[in-house]
Amino acid sequence: MSRDPSLTLADLIGKLEVLRVECPRCGRSGWYRVDQLFVALGPAMRIGDWLHNLTADCPRRDLPAGVSECGADCPDLVIDNASDGSLSSSRQ
Repeated sequence: MSRDPSLTLADLIGKLEVLRVECPRCGRSGWYRVDQLFVALGPAMRIGDWLHNLTADCPRRDLPAGVSECGADCPDLVIDNASDGSLSSSRQ
C-alpha cells in the first residue's frame, strides 16, 4: 500500500497516468488509469481504501499477520521524504 494512508486520487492527478498494483505473494497484478479512477470514484477516495476494496476477494487478505497475508501494493507510489513530502513516481 502507499506509504501515506491519507493519499487520495486527487493527489495522483498530474503525477501518475497509471497506478500499478502488484502482490509479490500471489503474483496478481494489474494497472488502472488514474483519470478513470478519479471519475469513477471521486477525488477524495483514499488509495488505501481503494486498495482494500480491490483486494476484497484475495484469499490471503484476512489471514493473521505473519501468515503470508496479502501483500498488494502500489509500487509506483513513493513519498519524497527528502523534500516536502510530495508524491513522486518511482518509475523512470
